[in-house]
Amino acid sequence: MKSGFSCSSKIRFGFFVGLLAIGAVGCTMEPVARHFKDPKYDFGPQRTDGDLPVGEIGMNSLPTPSSIRWEGEIDTAAWYRTADDLGWLSRKLDVQGLGKLSFHMRDAVAKSTAIWTHNVGHSAYASAAVGETREDTNVAISAGSEMLRAQEPLITQILADRNSKTPWPTENISLVDLVGRVDKFLVEFVQDVEASTVDPRVKSQLVAELNNNFRPRIQRIRVKVALAYNEDKVYDFVAKVREAIKAEEVDLGPEINEQLDLAERLPRQAERIRTAKNALSVLIDFWLASTPETRDTEFKPVSPELYDFFKDQSVSDLNCLKRGCGLFTILKREIFILPQIEEYGVRKLRNKLVEAATTSIKSELENQAVLFLPKLHVEVGAKIVEEIRRQRENIQKISEDYGTYLRVALSRMALAKLGLRQKDTFSGVEPNRIYVNMAFADGRAEPGRVLVAPASAQNEGSFIAGAAPIGAGISVALEQHDYHAARELESAGLNPIRIQQMQARLLFEQLNKVLLIGGFKAESSRPFEALAMTVDRDRSARMRFNLRDLMNSPLSFAVPDRLDFTLPTSPELVIASDPPEKIKVSVGGQADLLLGLSRLAMRLKDWESTSFDKSLGEIVLADFIPDLPRESVDRKLFPKDLFFAATIGNAAVILQNITKKSSAVGLIGLQKKIRWASDTTAKIDEDLKADLAPAQQETMAAVFDLVDGERSTETRVAEVARFVSALTEFLKATKGIDKTQSEILRKPDENGVTPIDQFTGGMEDVKLLIMAMANFLSKESRGKDGLVHPLYSRSRANIALGPSGEPRLLEQALVIRALMDASEAISAKIYRDEALDILAATNAKFFRTGRAFYSNLSTADESPTLEAAVSMLIAGERLKPFMTEPRVAQWTRMANPWVGAMRDAAESLP
Repeated sequence: MKSGFSCSSKIRFGFFVGLLAIGAVGCTMEPVARHFKDPKYDFGPQRTDGDLPVGEIGMNSLPTPSSIRWEGEIDTAAWYRTADDLGWLSRKLDVQGLGKLSFHMRDAVAKSTAIWTHNVGHSAYASAAVGETREDTNVAISAGSEMLRAQEPLITQILADRNSKTPWPTENISLVDLVGRVDKFLVEFVQDVEASTVDPRVKSQLVAELNNNFRPRIQRIRVKVALAYNEDKVYDFVAKVREAIKAEEVDLGPEINEQLDLAERLPRQAERIRTAKNALSVLIDFWLASTPETRDTEFKPVSPELYDFFKDQSVSDLNCLKRGCGLFTILKREIFILPQIEEYGVRKLRNKLVEAATTSIKSELENQAVLFLPKLHVEVGAKIVEEIRRQRENIQKISEDYGTYLRVALSRMALAKLGLRQKDTFSGVEPNRIYVNMAFADGRAEPGRVLVAPASAQNEGSFIAGAAPIGAGISVALEQHDYHAARELESAGLNPIRIQQMQARLLFEQLNKVLLIGGFKAESSRPFEALAMTVDRDRSARMRFNLRDLMNSPLSFAVPDRLDFTLPTSPELVIASDPPEKIKVSVGGQADLLLGLSRLAMRLKDWESTSFDKSLGEIVLADFIPDLPRESVDRKLFPKDLFFAATIGNAAVILQNITKKSSAVGLIGLQKKIRWASDTTAKIDEDLKADLAPAQQETMAAVFDLVDGERSTETRVAEVARFVSALTEFLKATKGIDKTQSEILRKPDENGVTPIDQFTGGMEDVKLLIMAMANFLSKESRGKDGLVHPLYSRSRANIALGPSGEPRLLEQALVIRALMDASEAISAKIYRDEALDILAATNAKFFRTGRAFYSNLSTADESPTLEAAVSMLIAGERLKPFMTEPRVAQWTRMANPWVGAMRDAAESLP
């Protein structure tokens, strides 16, 4: 029987960006029954001892802040897991100090030079957004350009038809009524457009612009012009009209503005006439500004002689006369014109000019406006066609330099939503190892410190990462995003907008990791070299993974424990070096990665409201592309359903490896014979047949490391425990997946089966695997003393040799937690009972009254690591509801001082 997980349909991955659609990632899981026997109920010794002698603890043994320290070169994943655990304890116990310590531990890495950083323009997201959408964009732009071109004659004809049906006035009317006529014309034009064959996208944009923007502006102008008619002085009237138009940002053009300048200036000059020379200058300006009709009605009756004289002069002659240039012109002015003005009377002429200005300027404005009305449709059409052509030019420019254009949009988004300027950087992936220095003094006068620096193995220009720190980094980032970051950033004095940006950045960093893990089509149009690669022993066939089209490959793909980066100049070159000589894929690394991806998928469920919705989920592309029609880009920049499919697909790849050729899962039979999960069609020897007769399957399963496809002969039990916990998180992430709206996950394959169907059926397989591994942790990983031992070995002949190594505190804690996770995931109370039994053995063998806590080793008195201590506190808190009352009291009395010491240590942090 074929078993395990597979993806049987070709997948395409991407985002919806701009006018374009890219596909989504989805992994299909093929449900196959693997029937394990029912779990045995006689695992391990059922302990009745294990009391904690807390009454013997002396005051001098109680922990203080100085007890909380961690110094030296360590695995980044261990540091992150501890920070993550502290966050969980903070929420469980409602002790904010633990959350503060958790925040500072992650923040110290993010601010250090140990982490690889890059800017938004060179991010995986930016490169994928360009590469995945380029082809679709070219098609969409070409179609969009032709569509816009076809709208020009349609709109022009609608305007001409509306103009022919409109009874424009032929006599002067007030500007108030005139603006009202314009408003009515636009209303009727909008109705014509709505009933027309104009493309719906252009139609909606045009109607929205006229109704929501232009018409309200026209109406405001009308109100202000009505108020202008209350002004006594004509120049105040003109000024108010201009003010009303300017306030609405209406551009009348240079010619009209020049006329209005004159209309506002001349009446003021007329009022200031005191001499005949002043009067002549104003008369010439009036003459030049007036129409022939105004000259006949206003100038001729006042002075026929001046009328006849001005009429015969050119514009340059009149300007020369006003300035007094040339001897002959000066003589004409002094001998002929100025005496006539004096004879008529300067005061009388001034009054006459003021009176003429009051009537003629208003009349002239109204007359010019009435003459313009029949041309209104031409002007409106020209503006609309100009805008259509501008949009066509914009989208054609996008096609010519699409990468630059989209990066500009992303840079705008990064500044507004992530608080990142163009040259600012954000966290890429974490290094495998870091140097830490965390210490606290018992007195608060000396502040605590949480410092992180690059590990000594890190060379300049290179970077070493792997599956474990990447996965653990995702987990702790989500813990901070949802529970601690906002509080700690606020206490540091950041404003709410900046806090939102920082939280959004946290999620953005994790989405980039999803792309780096699974691959994408890069900007150069070639597949991106993903972090995941083949791990089988055939190095000649080694390749990078691509989630879109390699899910059906018979090869196993995984993110290795060690990745050597050459610091990249572009996202496609993020891995510039060759794969290492030996590609190691450890159980722990895959556990961390599976846990991180599953937790991220939980936040990306598109059928539930999650923390993602109030962060990246609210960002709309149209807000950052003002030069395109909004409806064409009015979509989410980070589509939740697509990123859910991508994230859950990458997580499923880890599980898919279980039944492939290089399967690392060993199924342990009753006679300690190990069969690999990929050997579903292999010949079963007679001894194994005897073992399997009752149920035809094994009851226990362990996971081993892979090095170039070769399985190791021993496994670390702590990592198997973390793998079980990660599996239970994957179950939570896929619960309710049938409600997703992801088009990719809902699309049936050639057999009519959707990825959702395969995920749903495959969950039973996952539950059976959890049960088999929980059986292994309950029985096979423990010695006769009831304690979990750190290693579990097999022979080259695939015979289980059993546990070995001196029991440590960390294994006890992680196995207890894994068994509790399994108990909850598959509703098996037996695993909770086994966890209680391990706790009892731990109490008996590890507790030291002199430390007021557990030792790191069962046979020696040694300080536990902070990772082990915090993990043990979580194990106890998980079991606390199921302890007897005396045990609860003992646990509380031991745990509270340690929680308090950590809280006090956090309070000394700056």
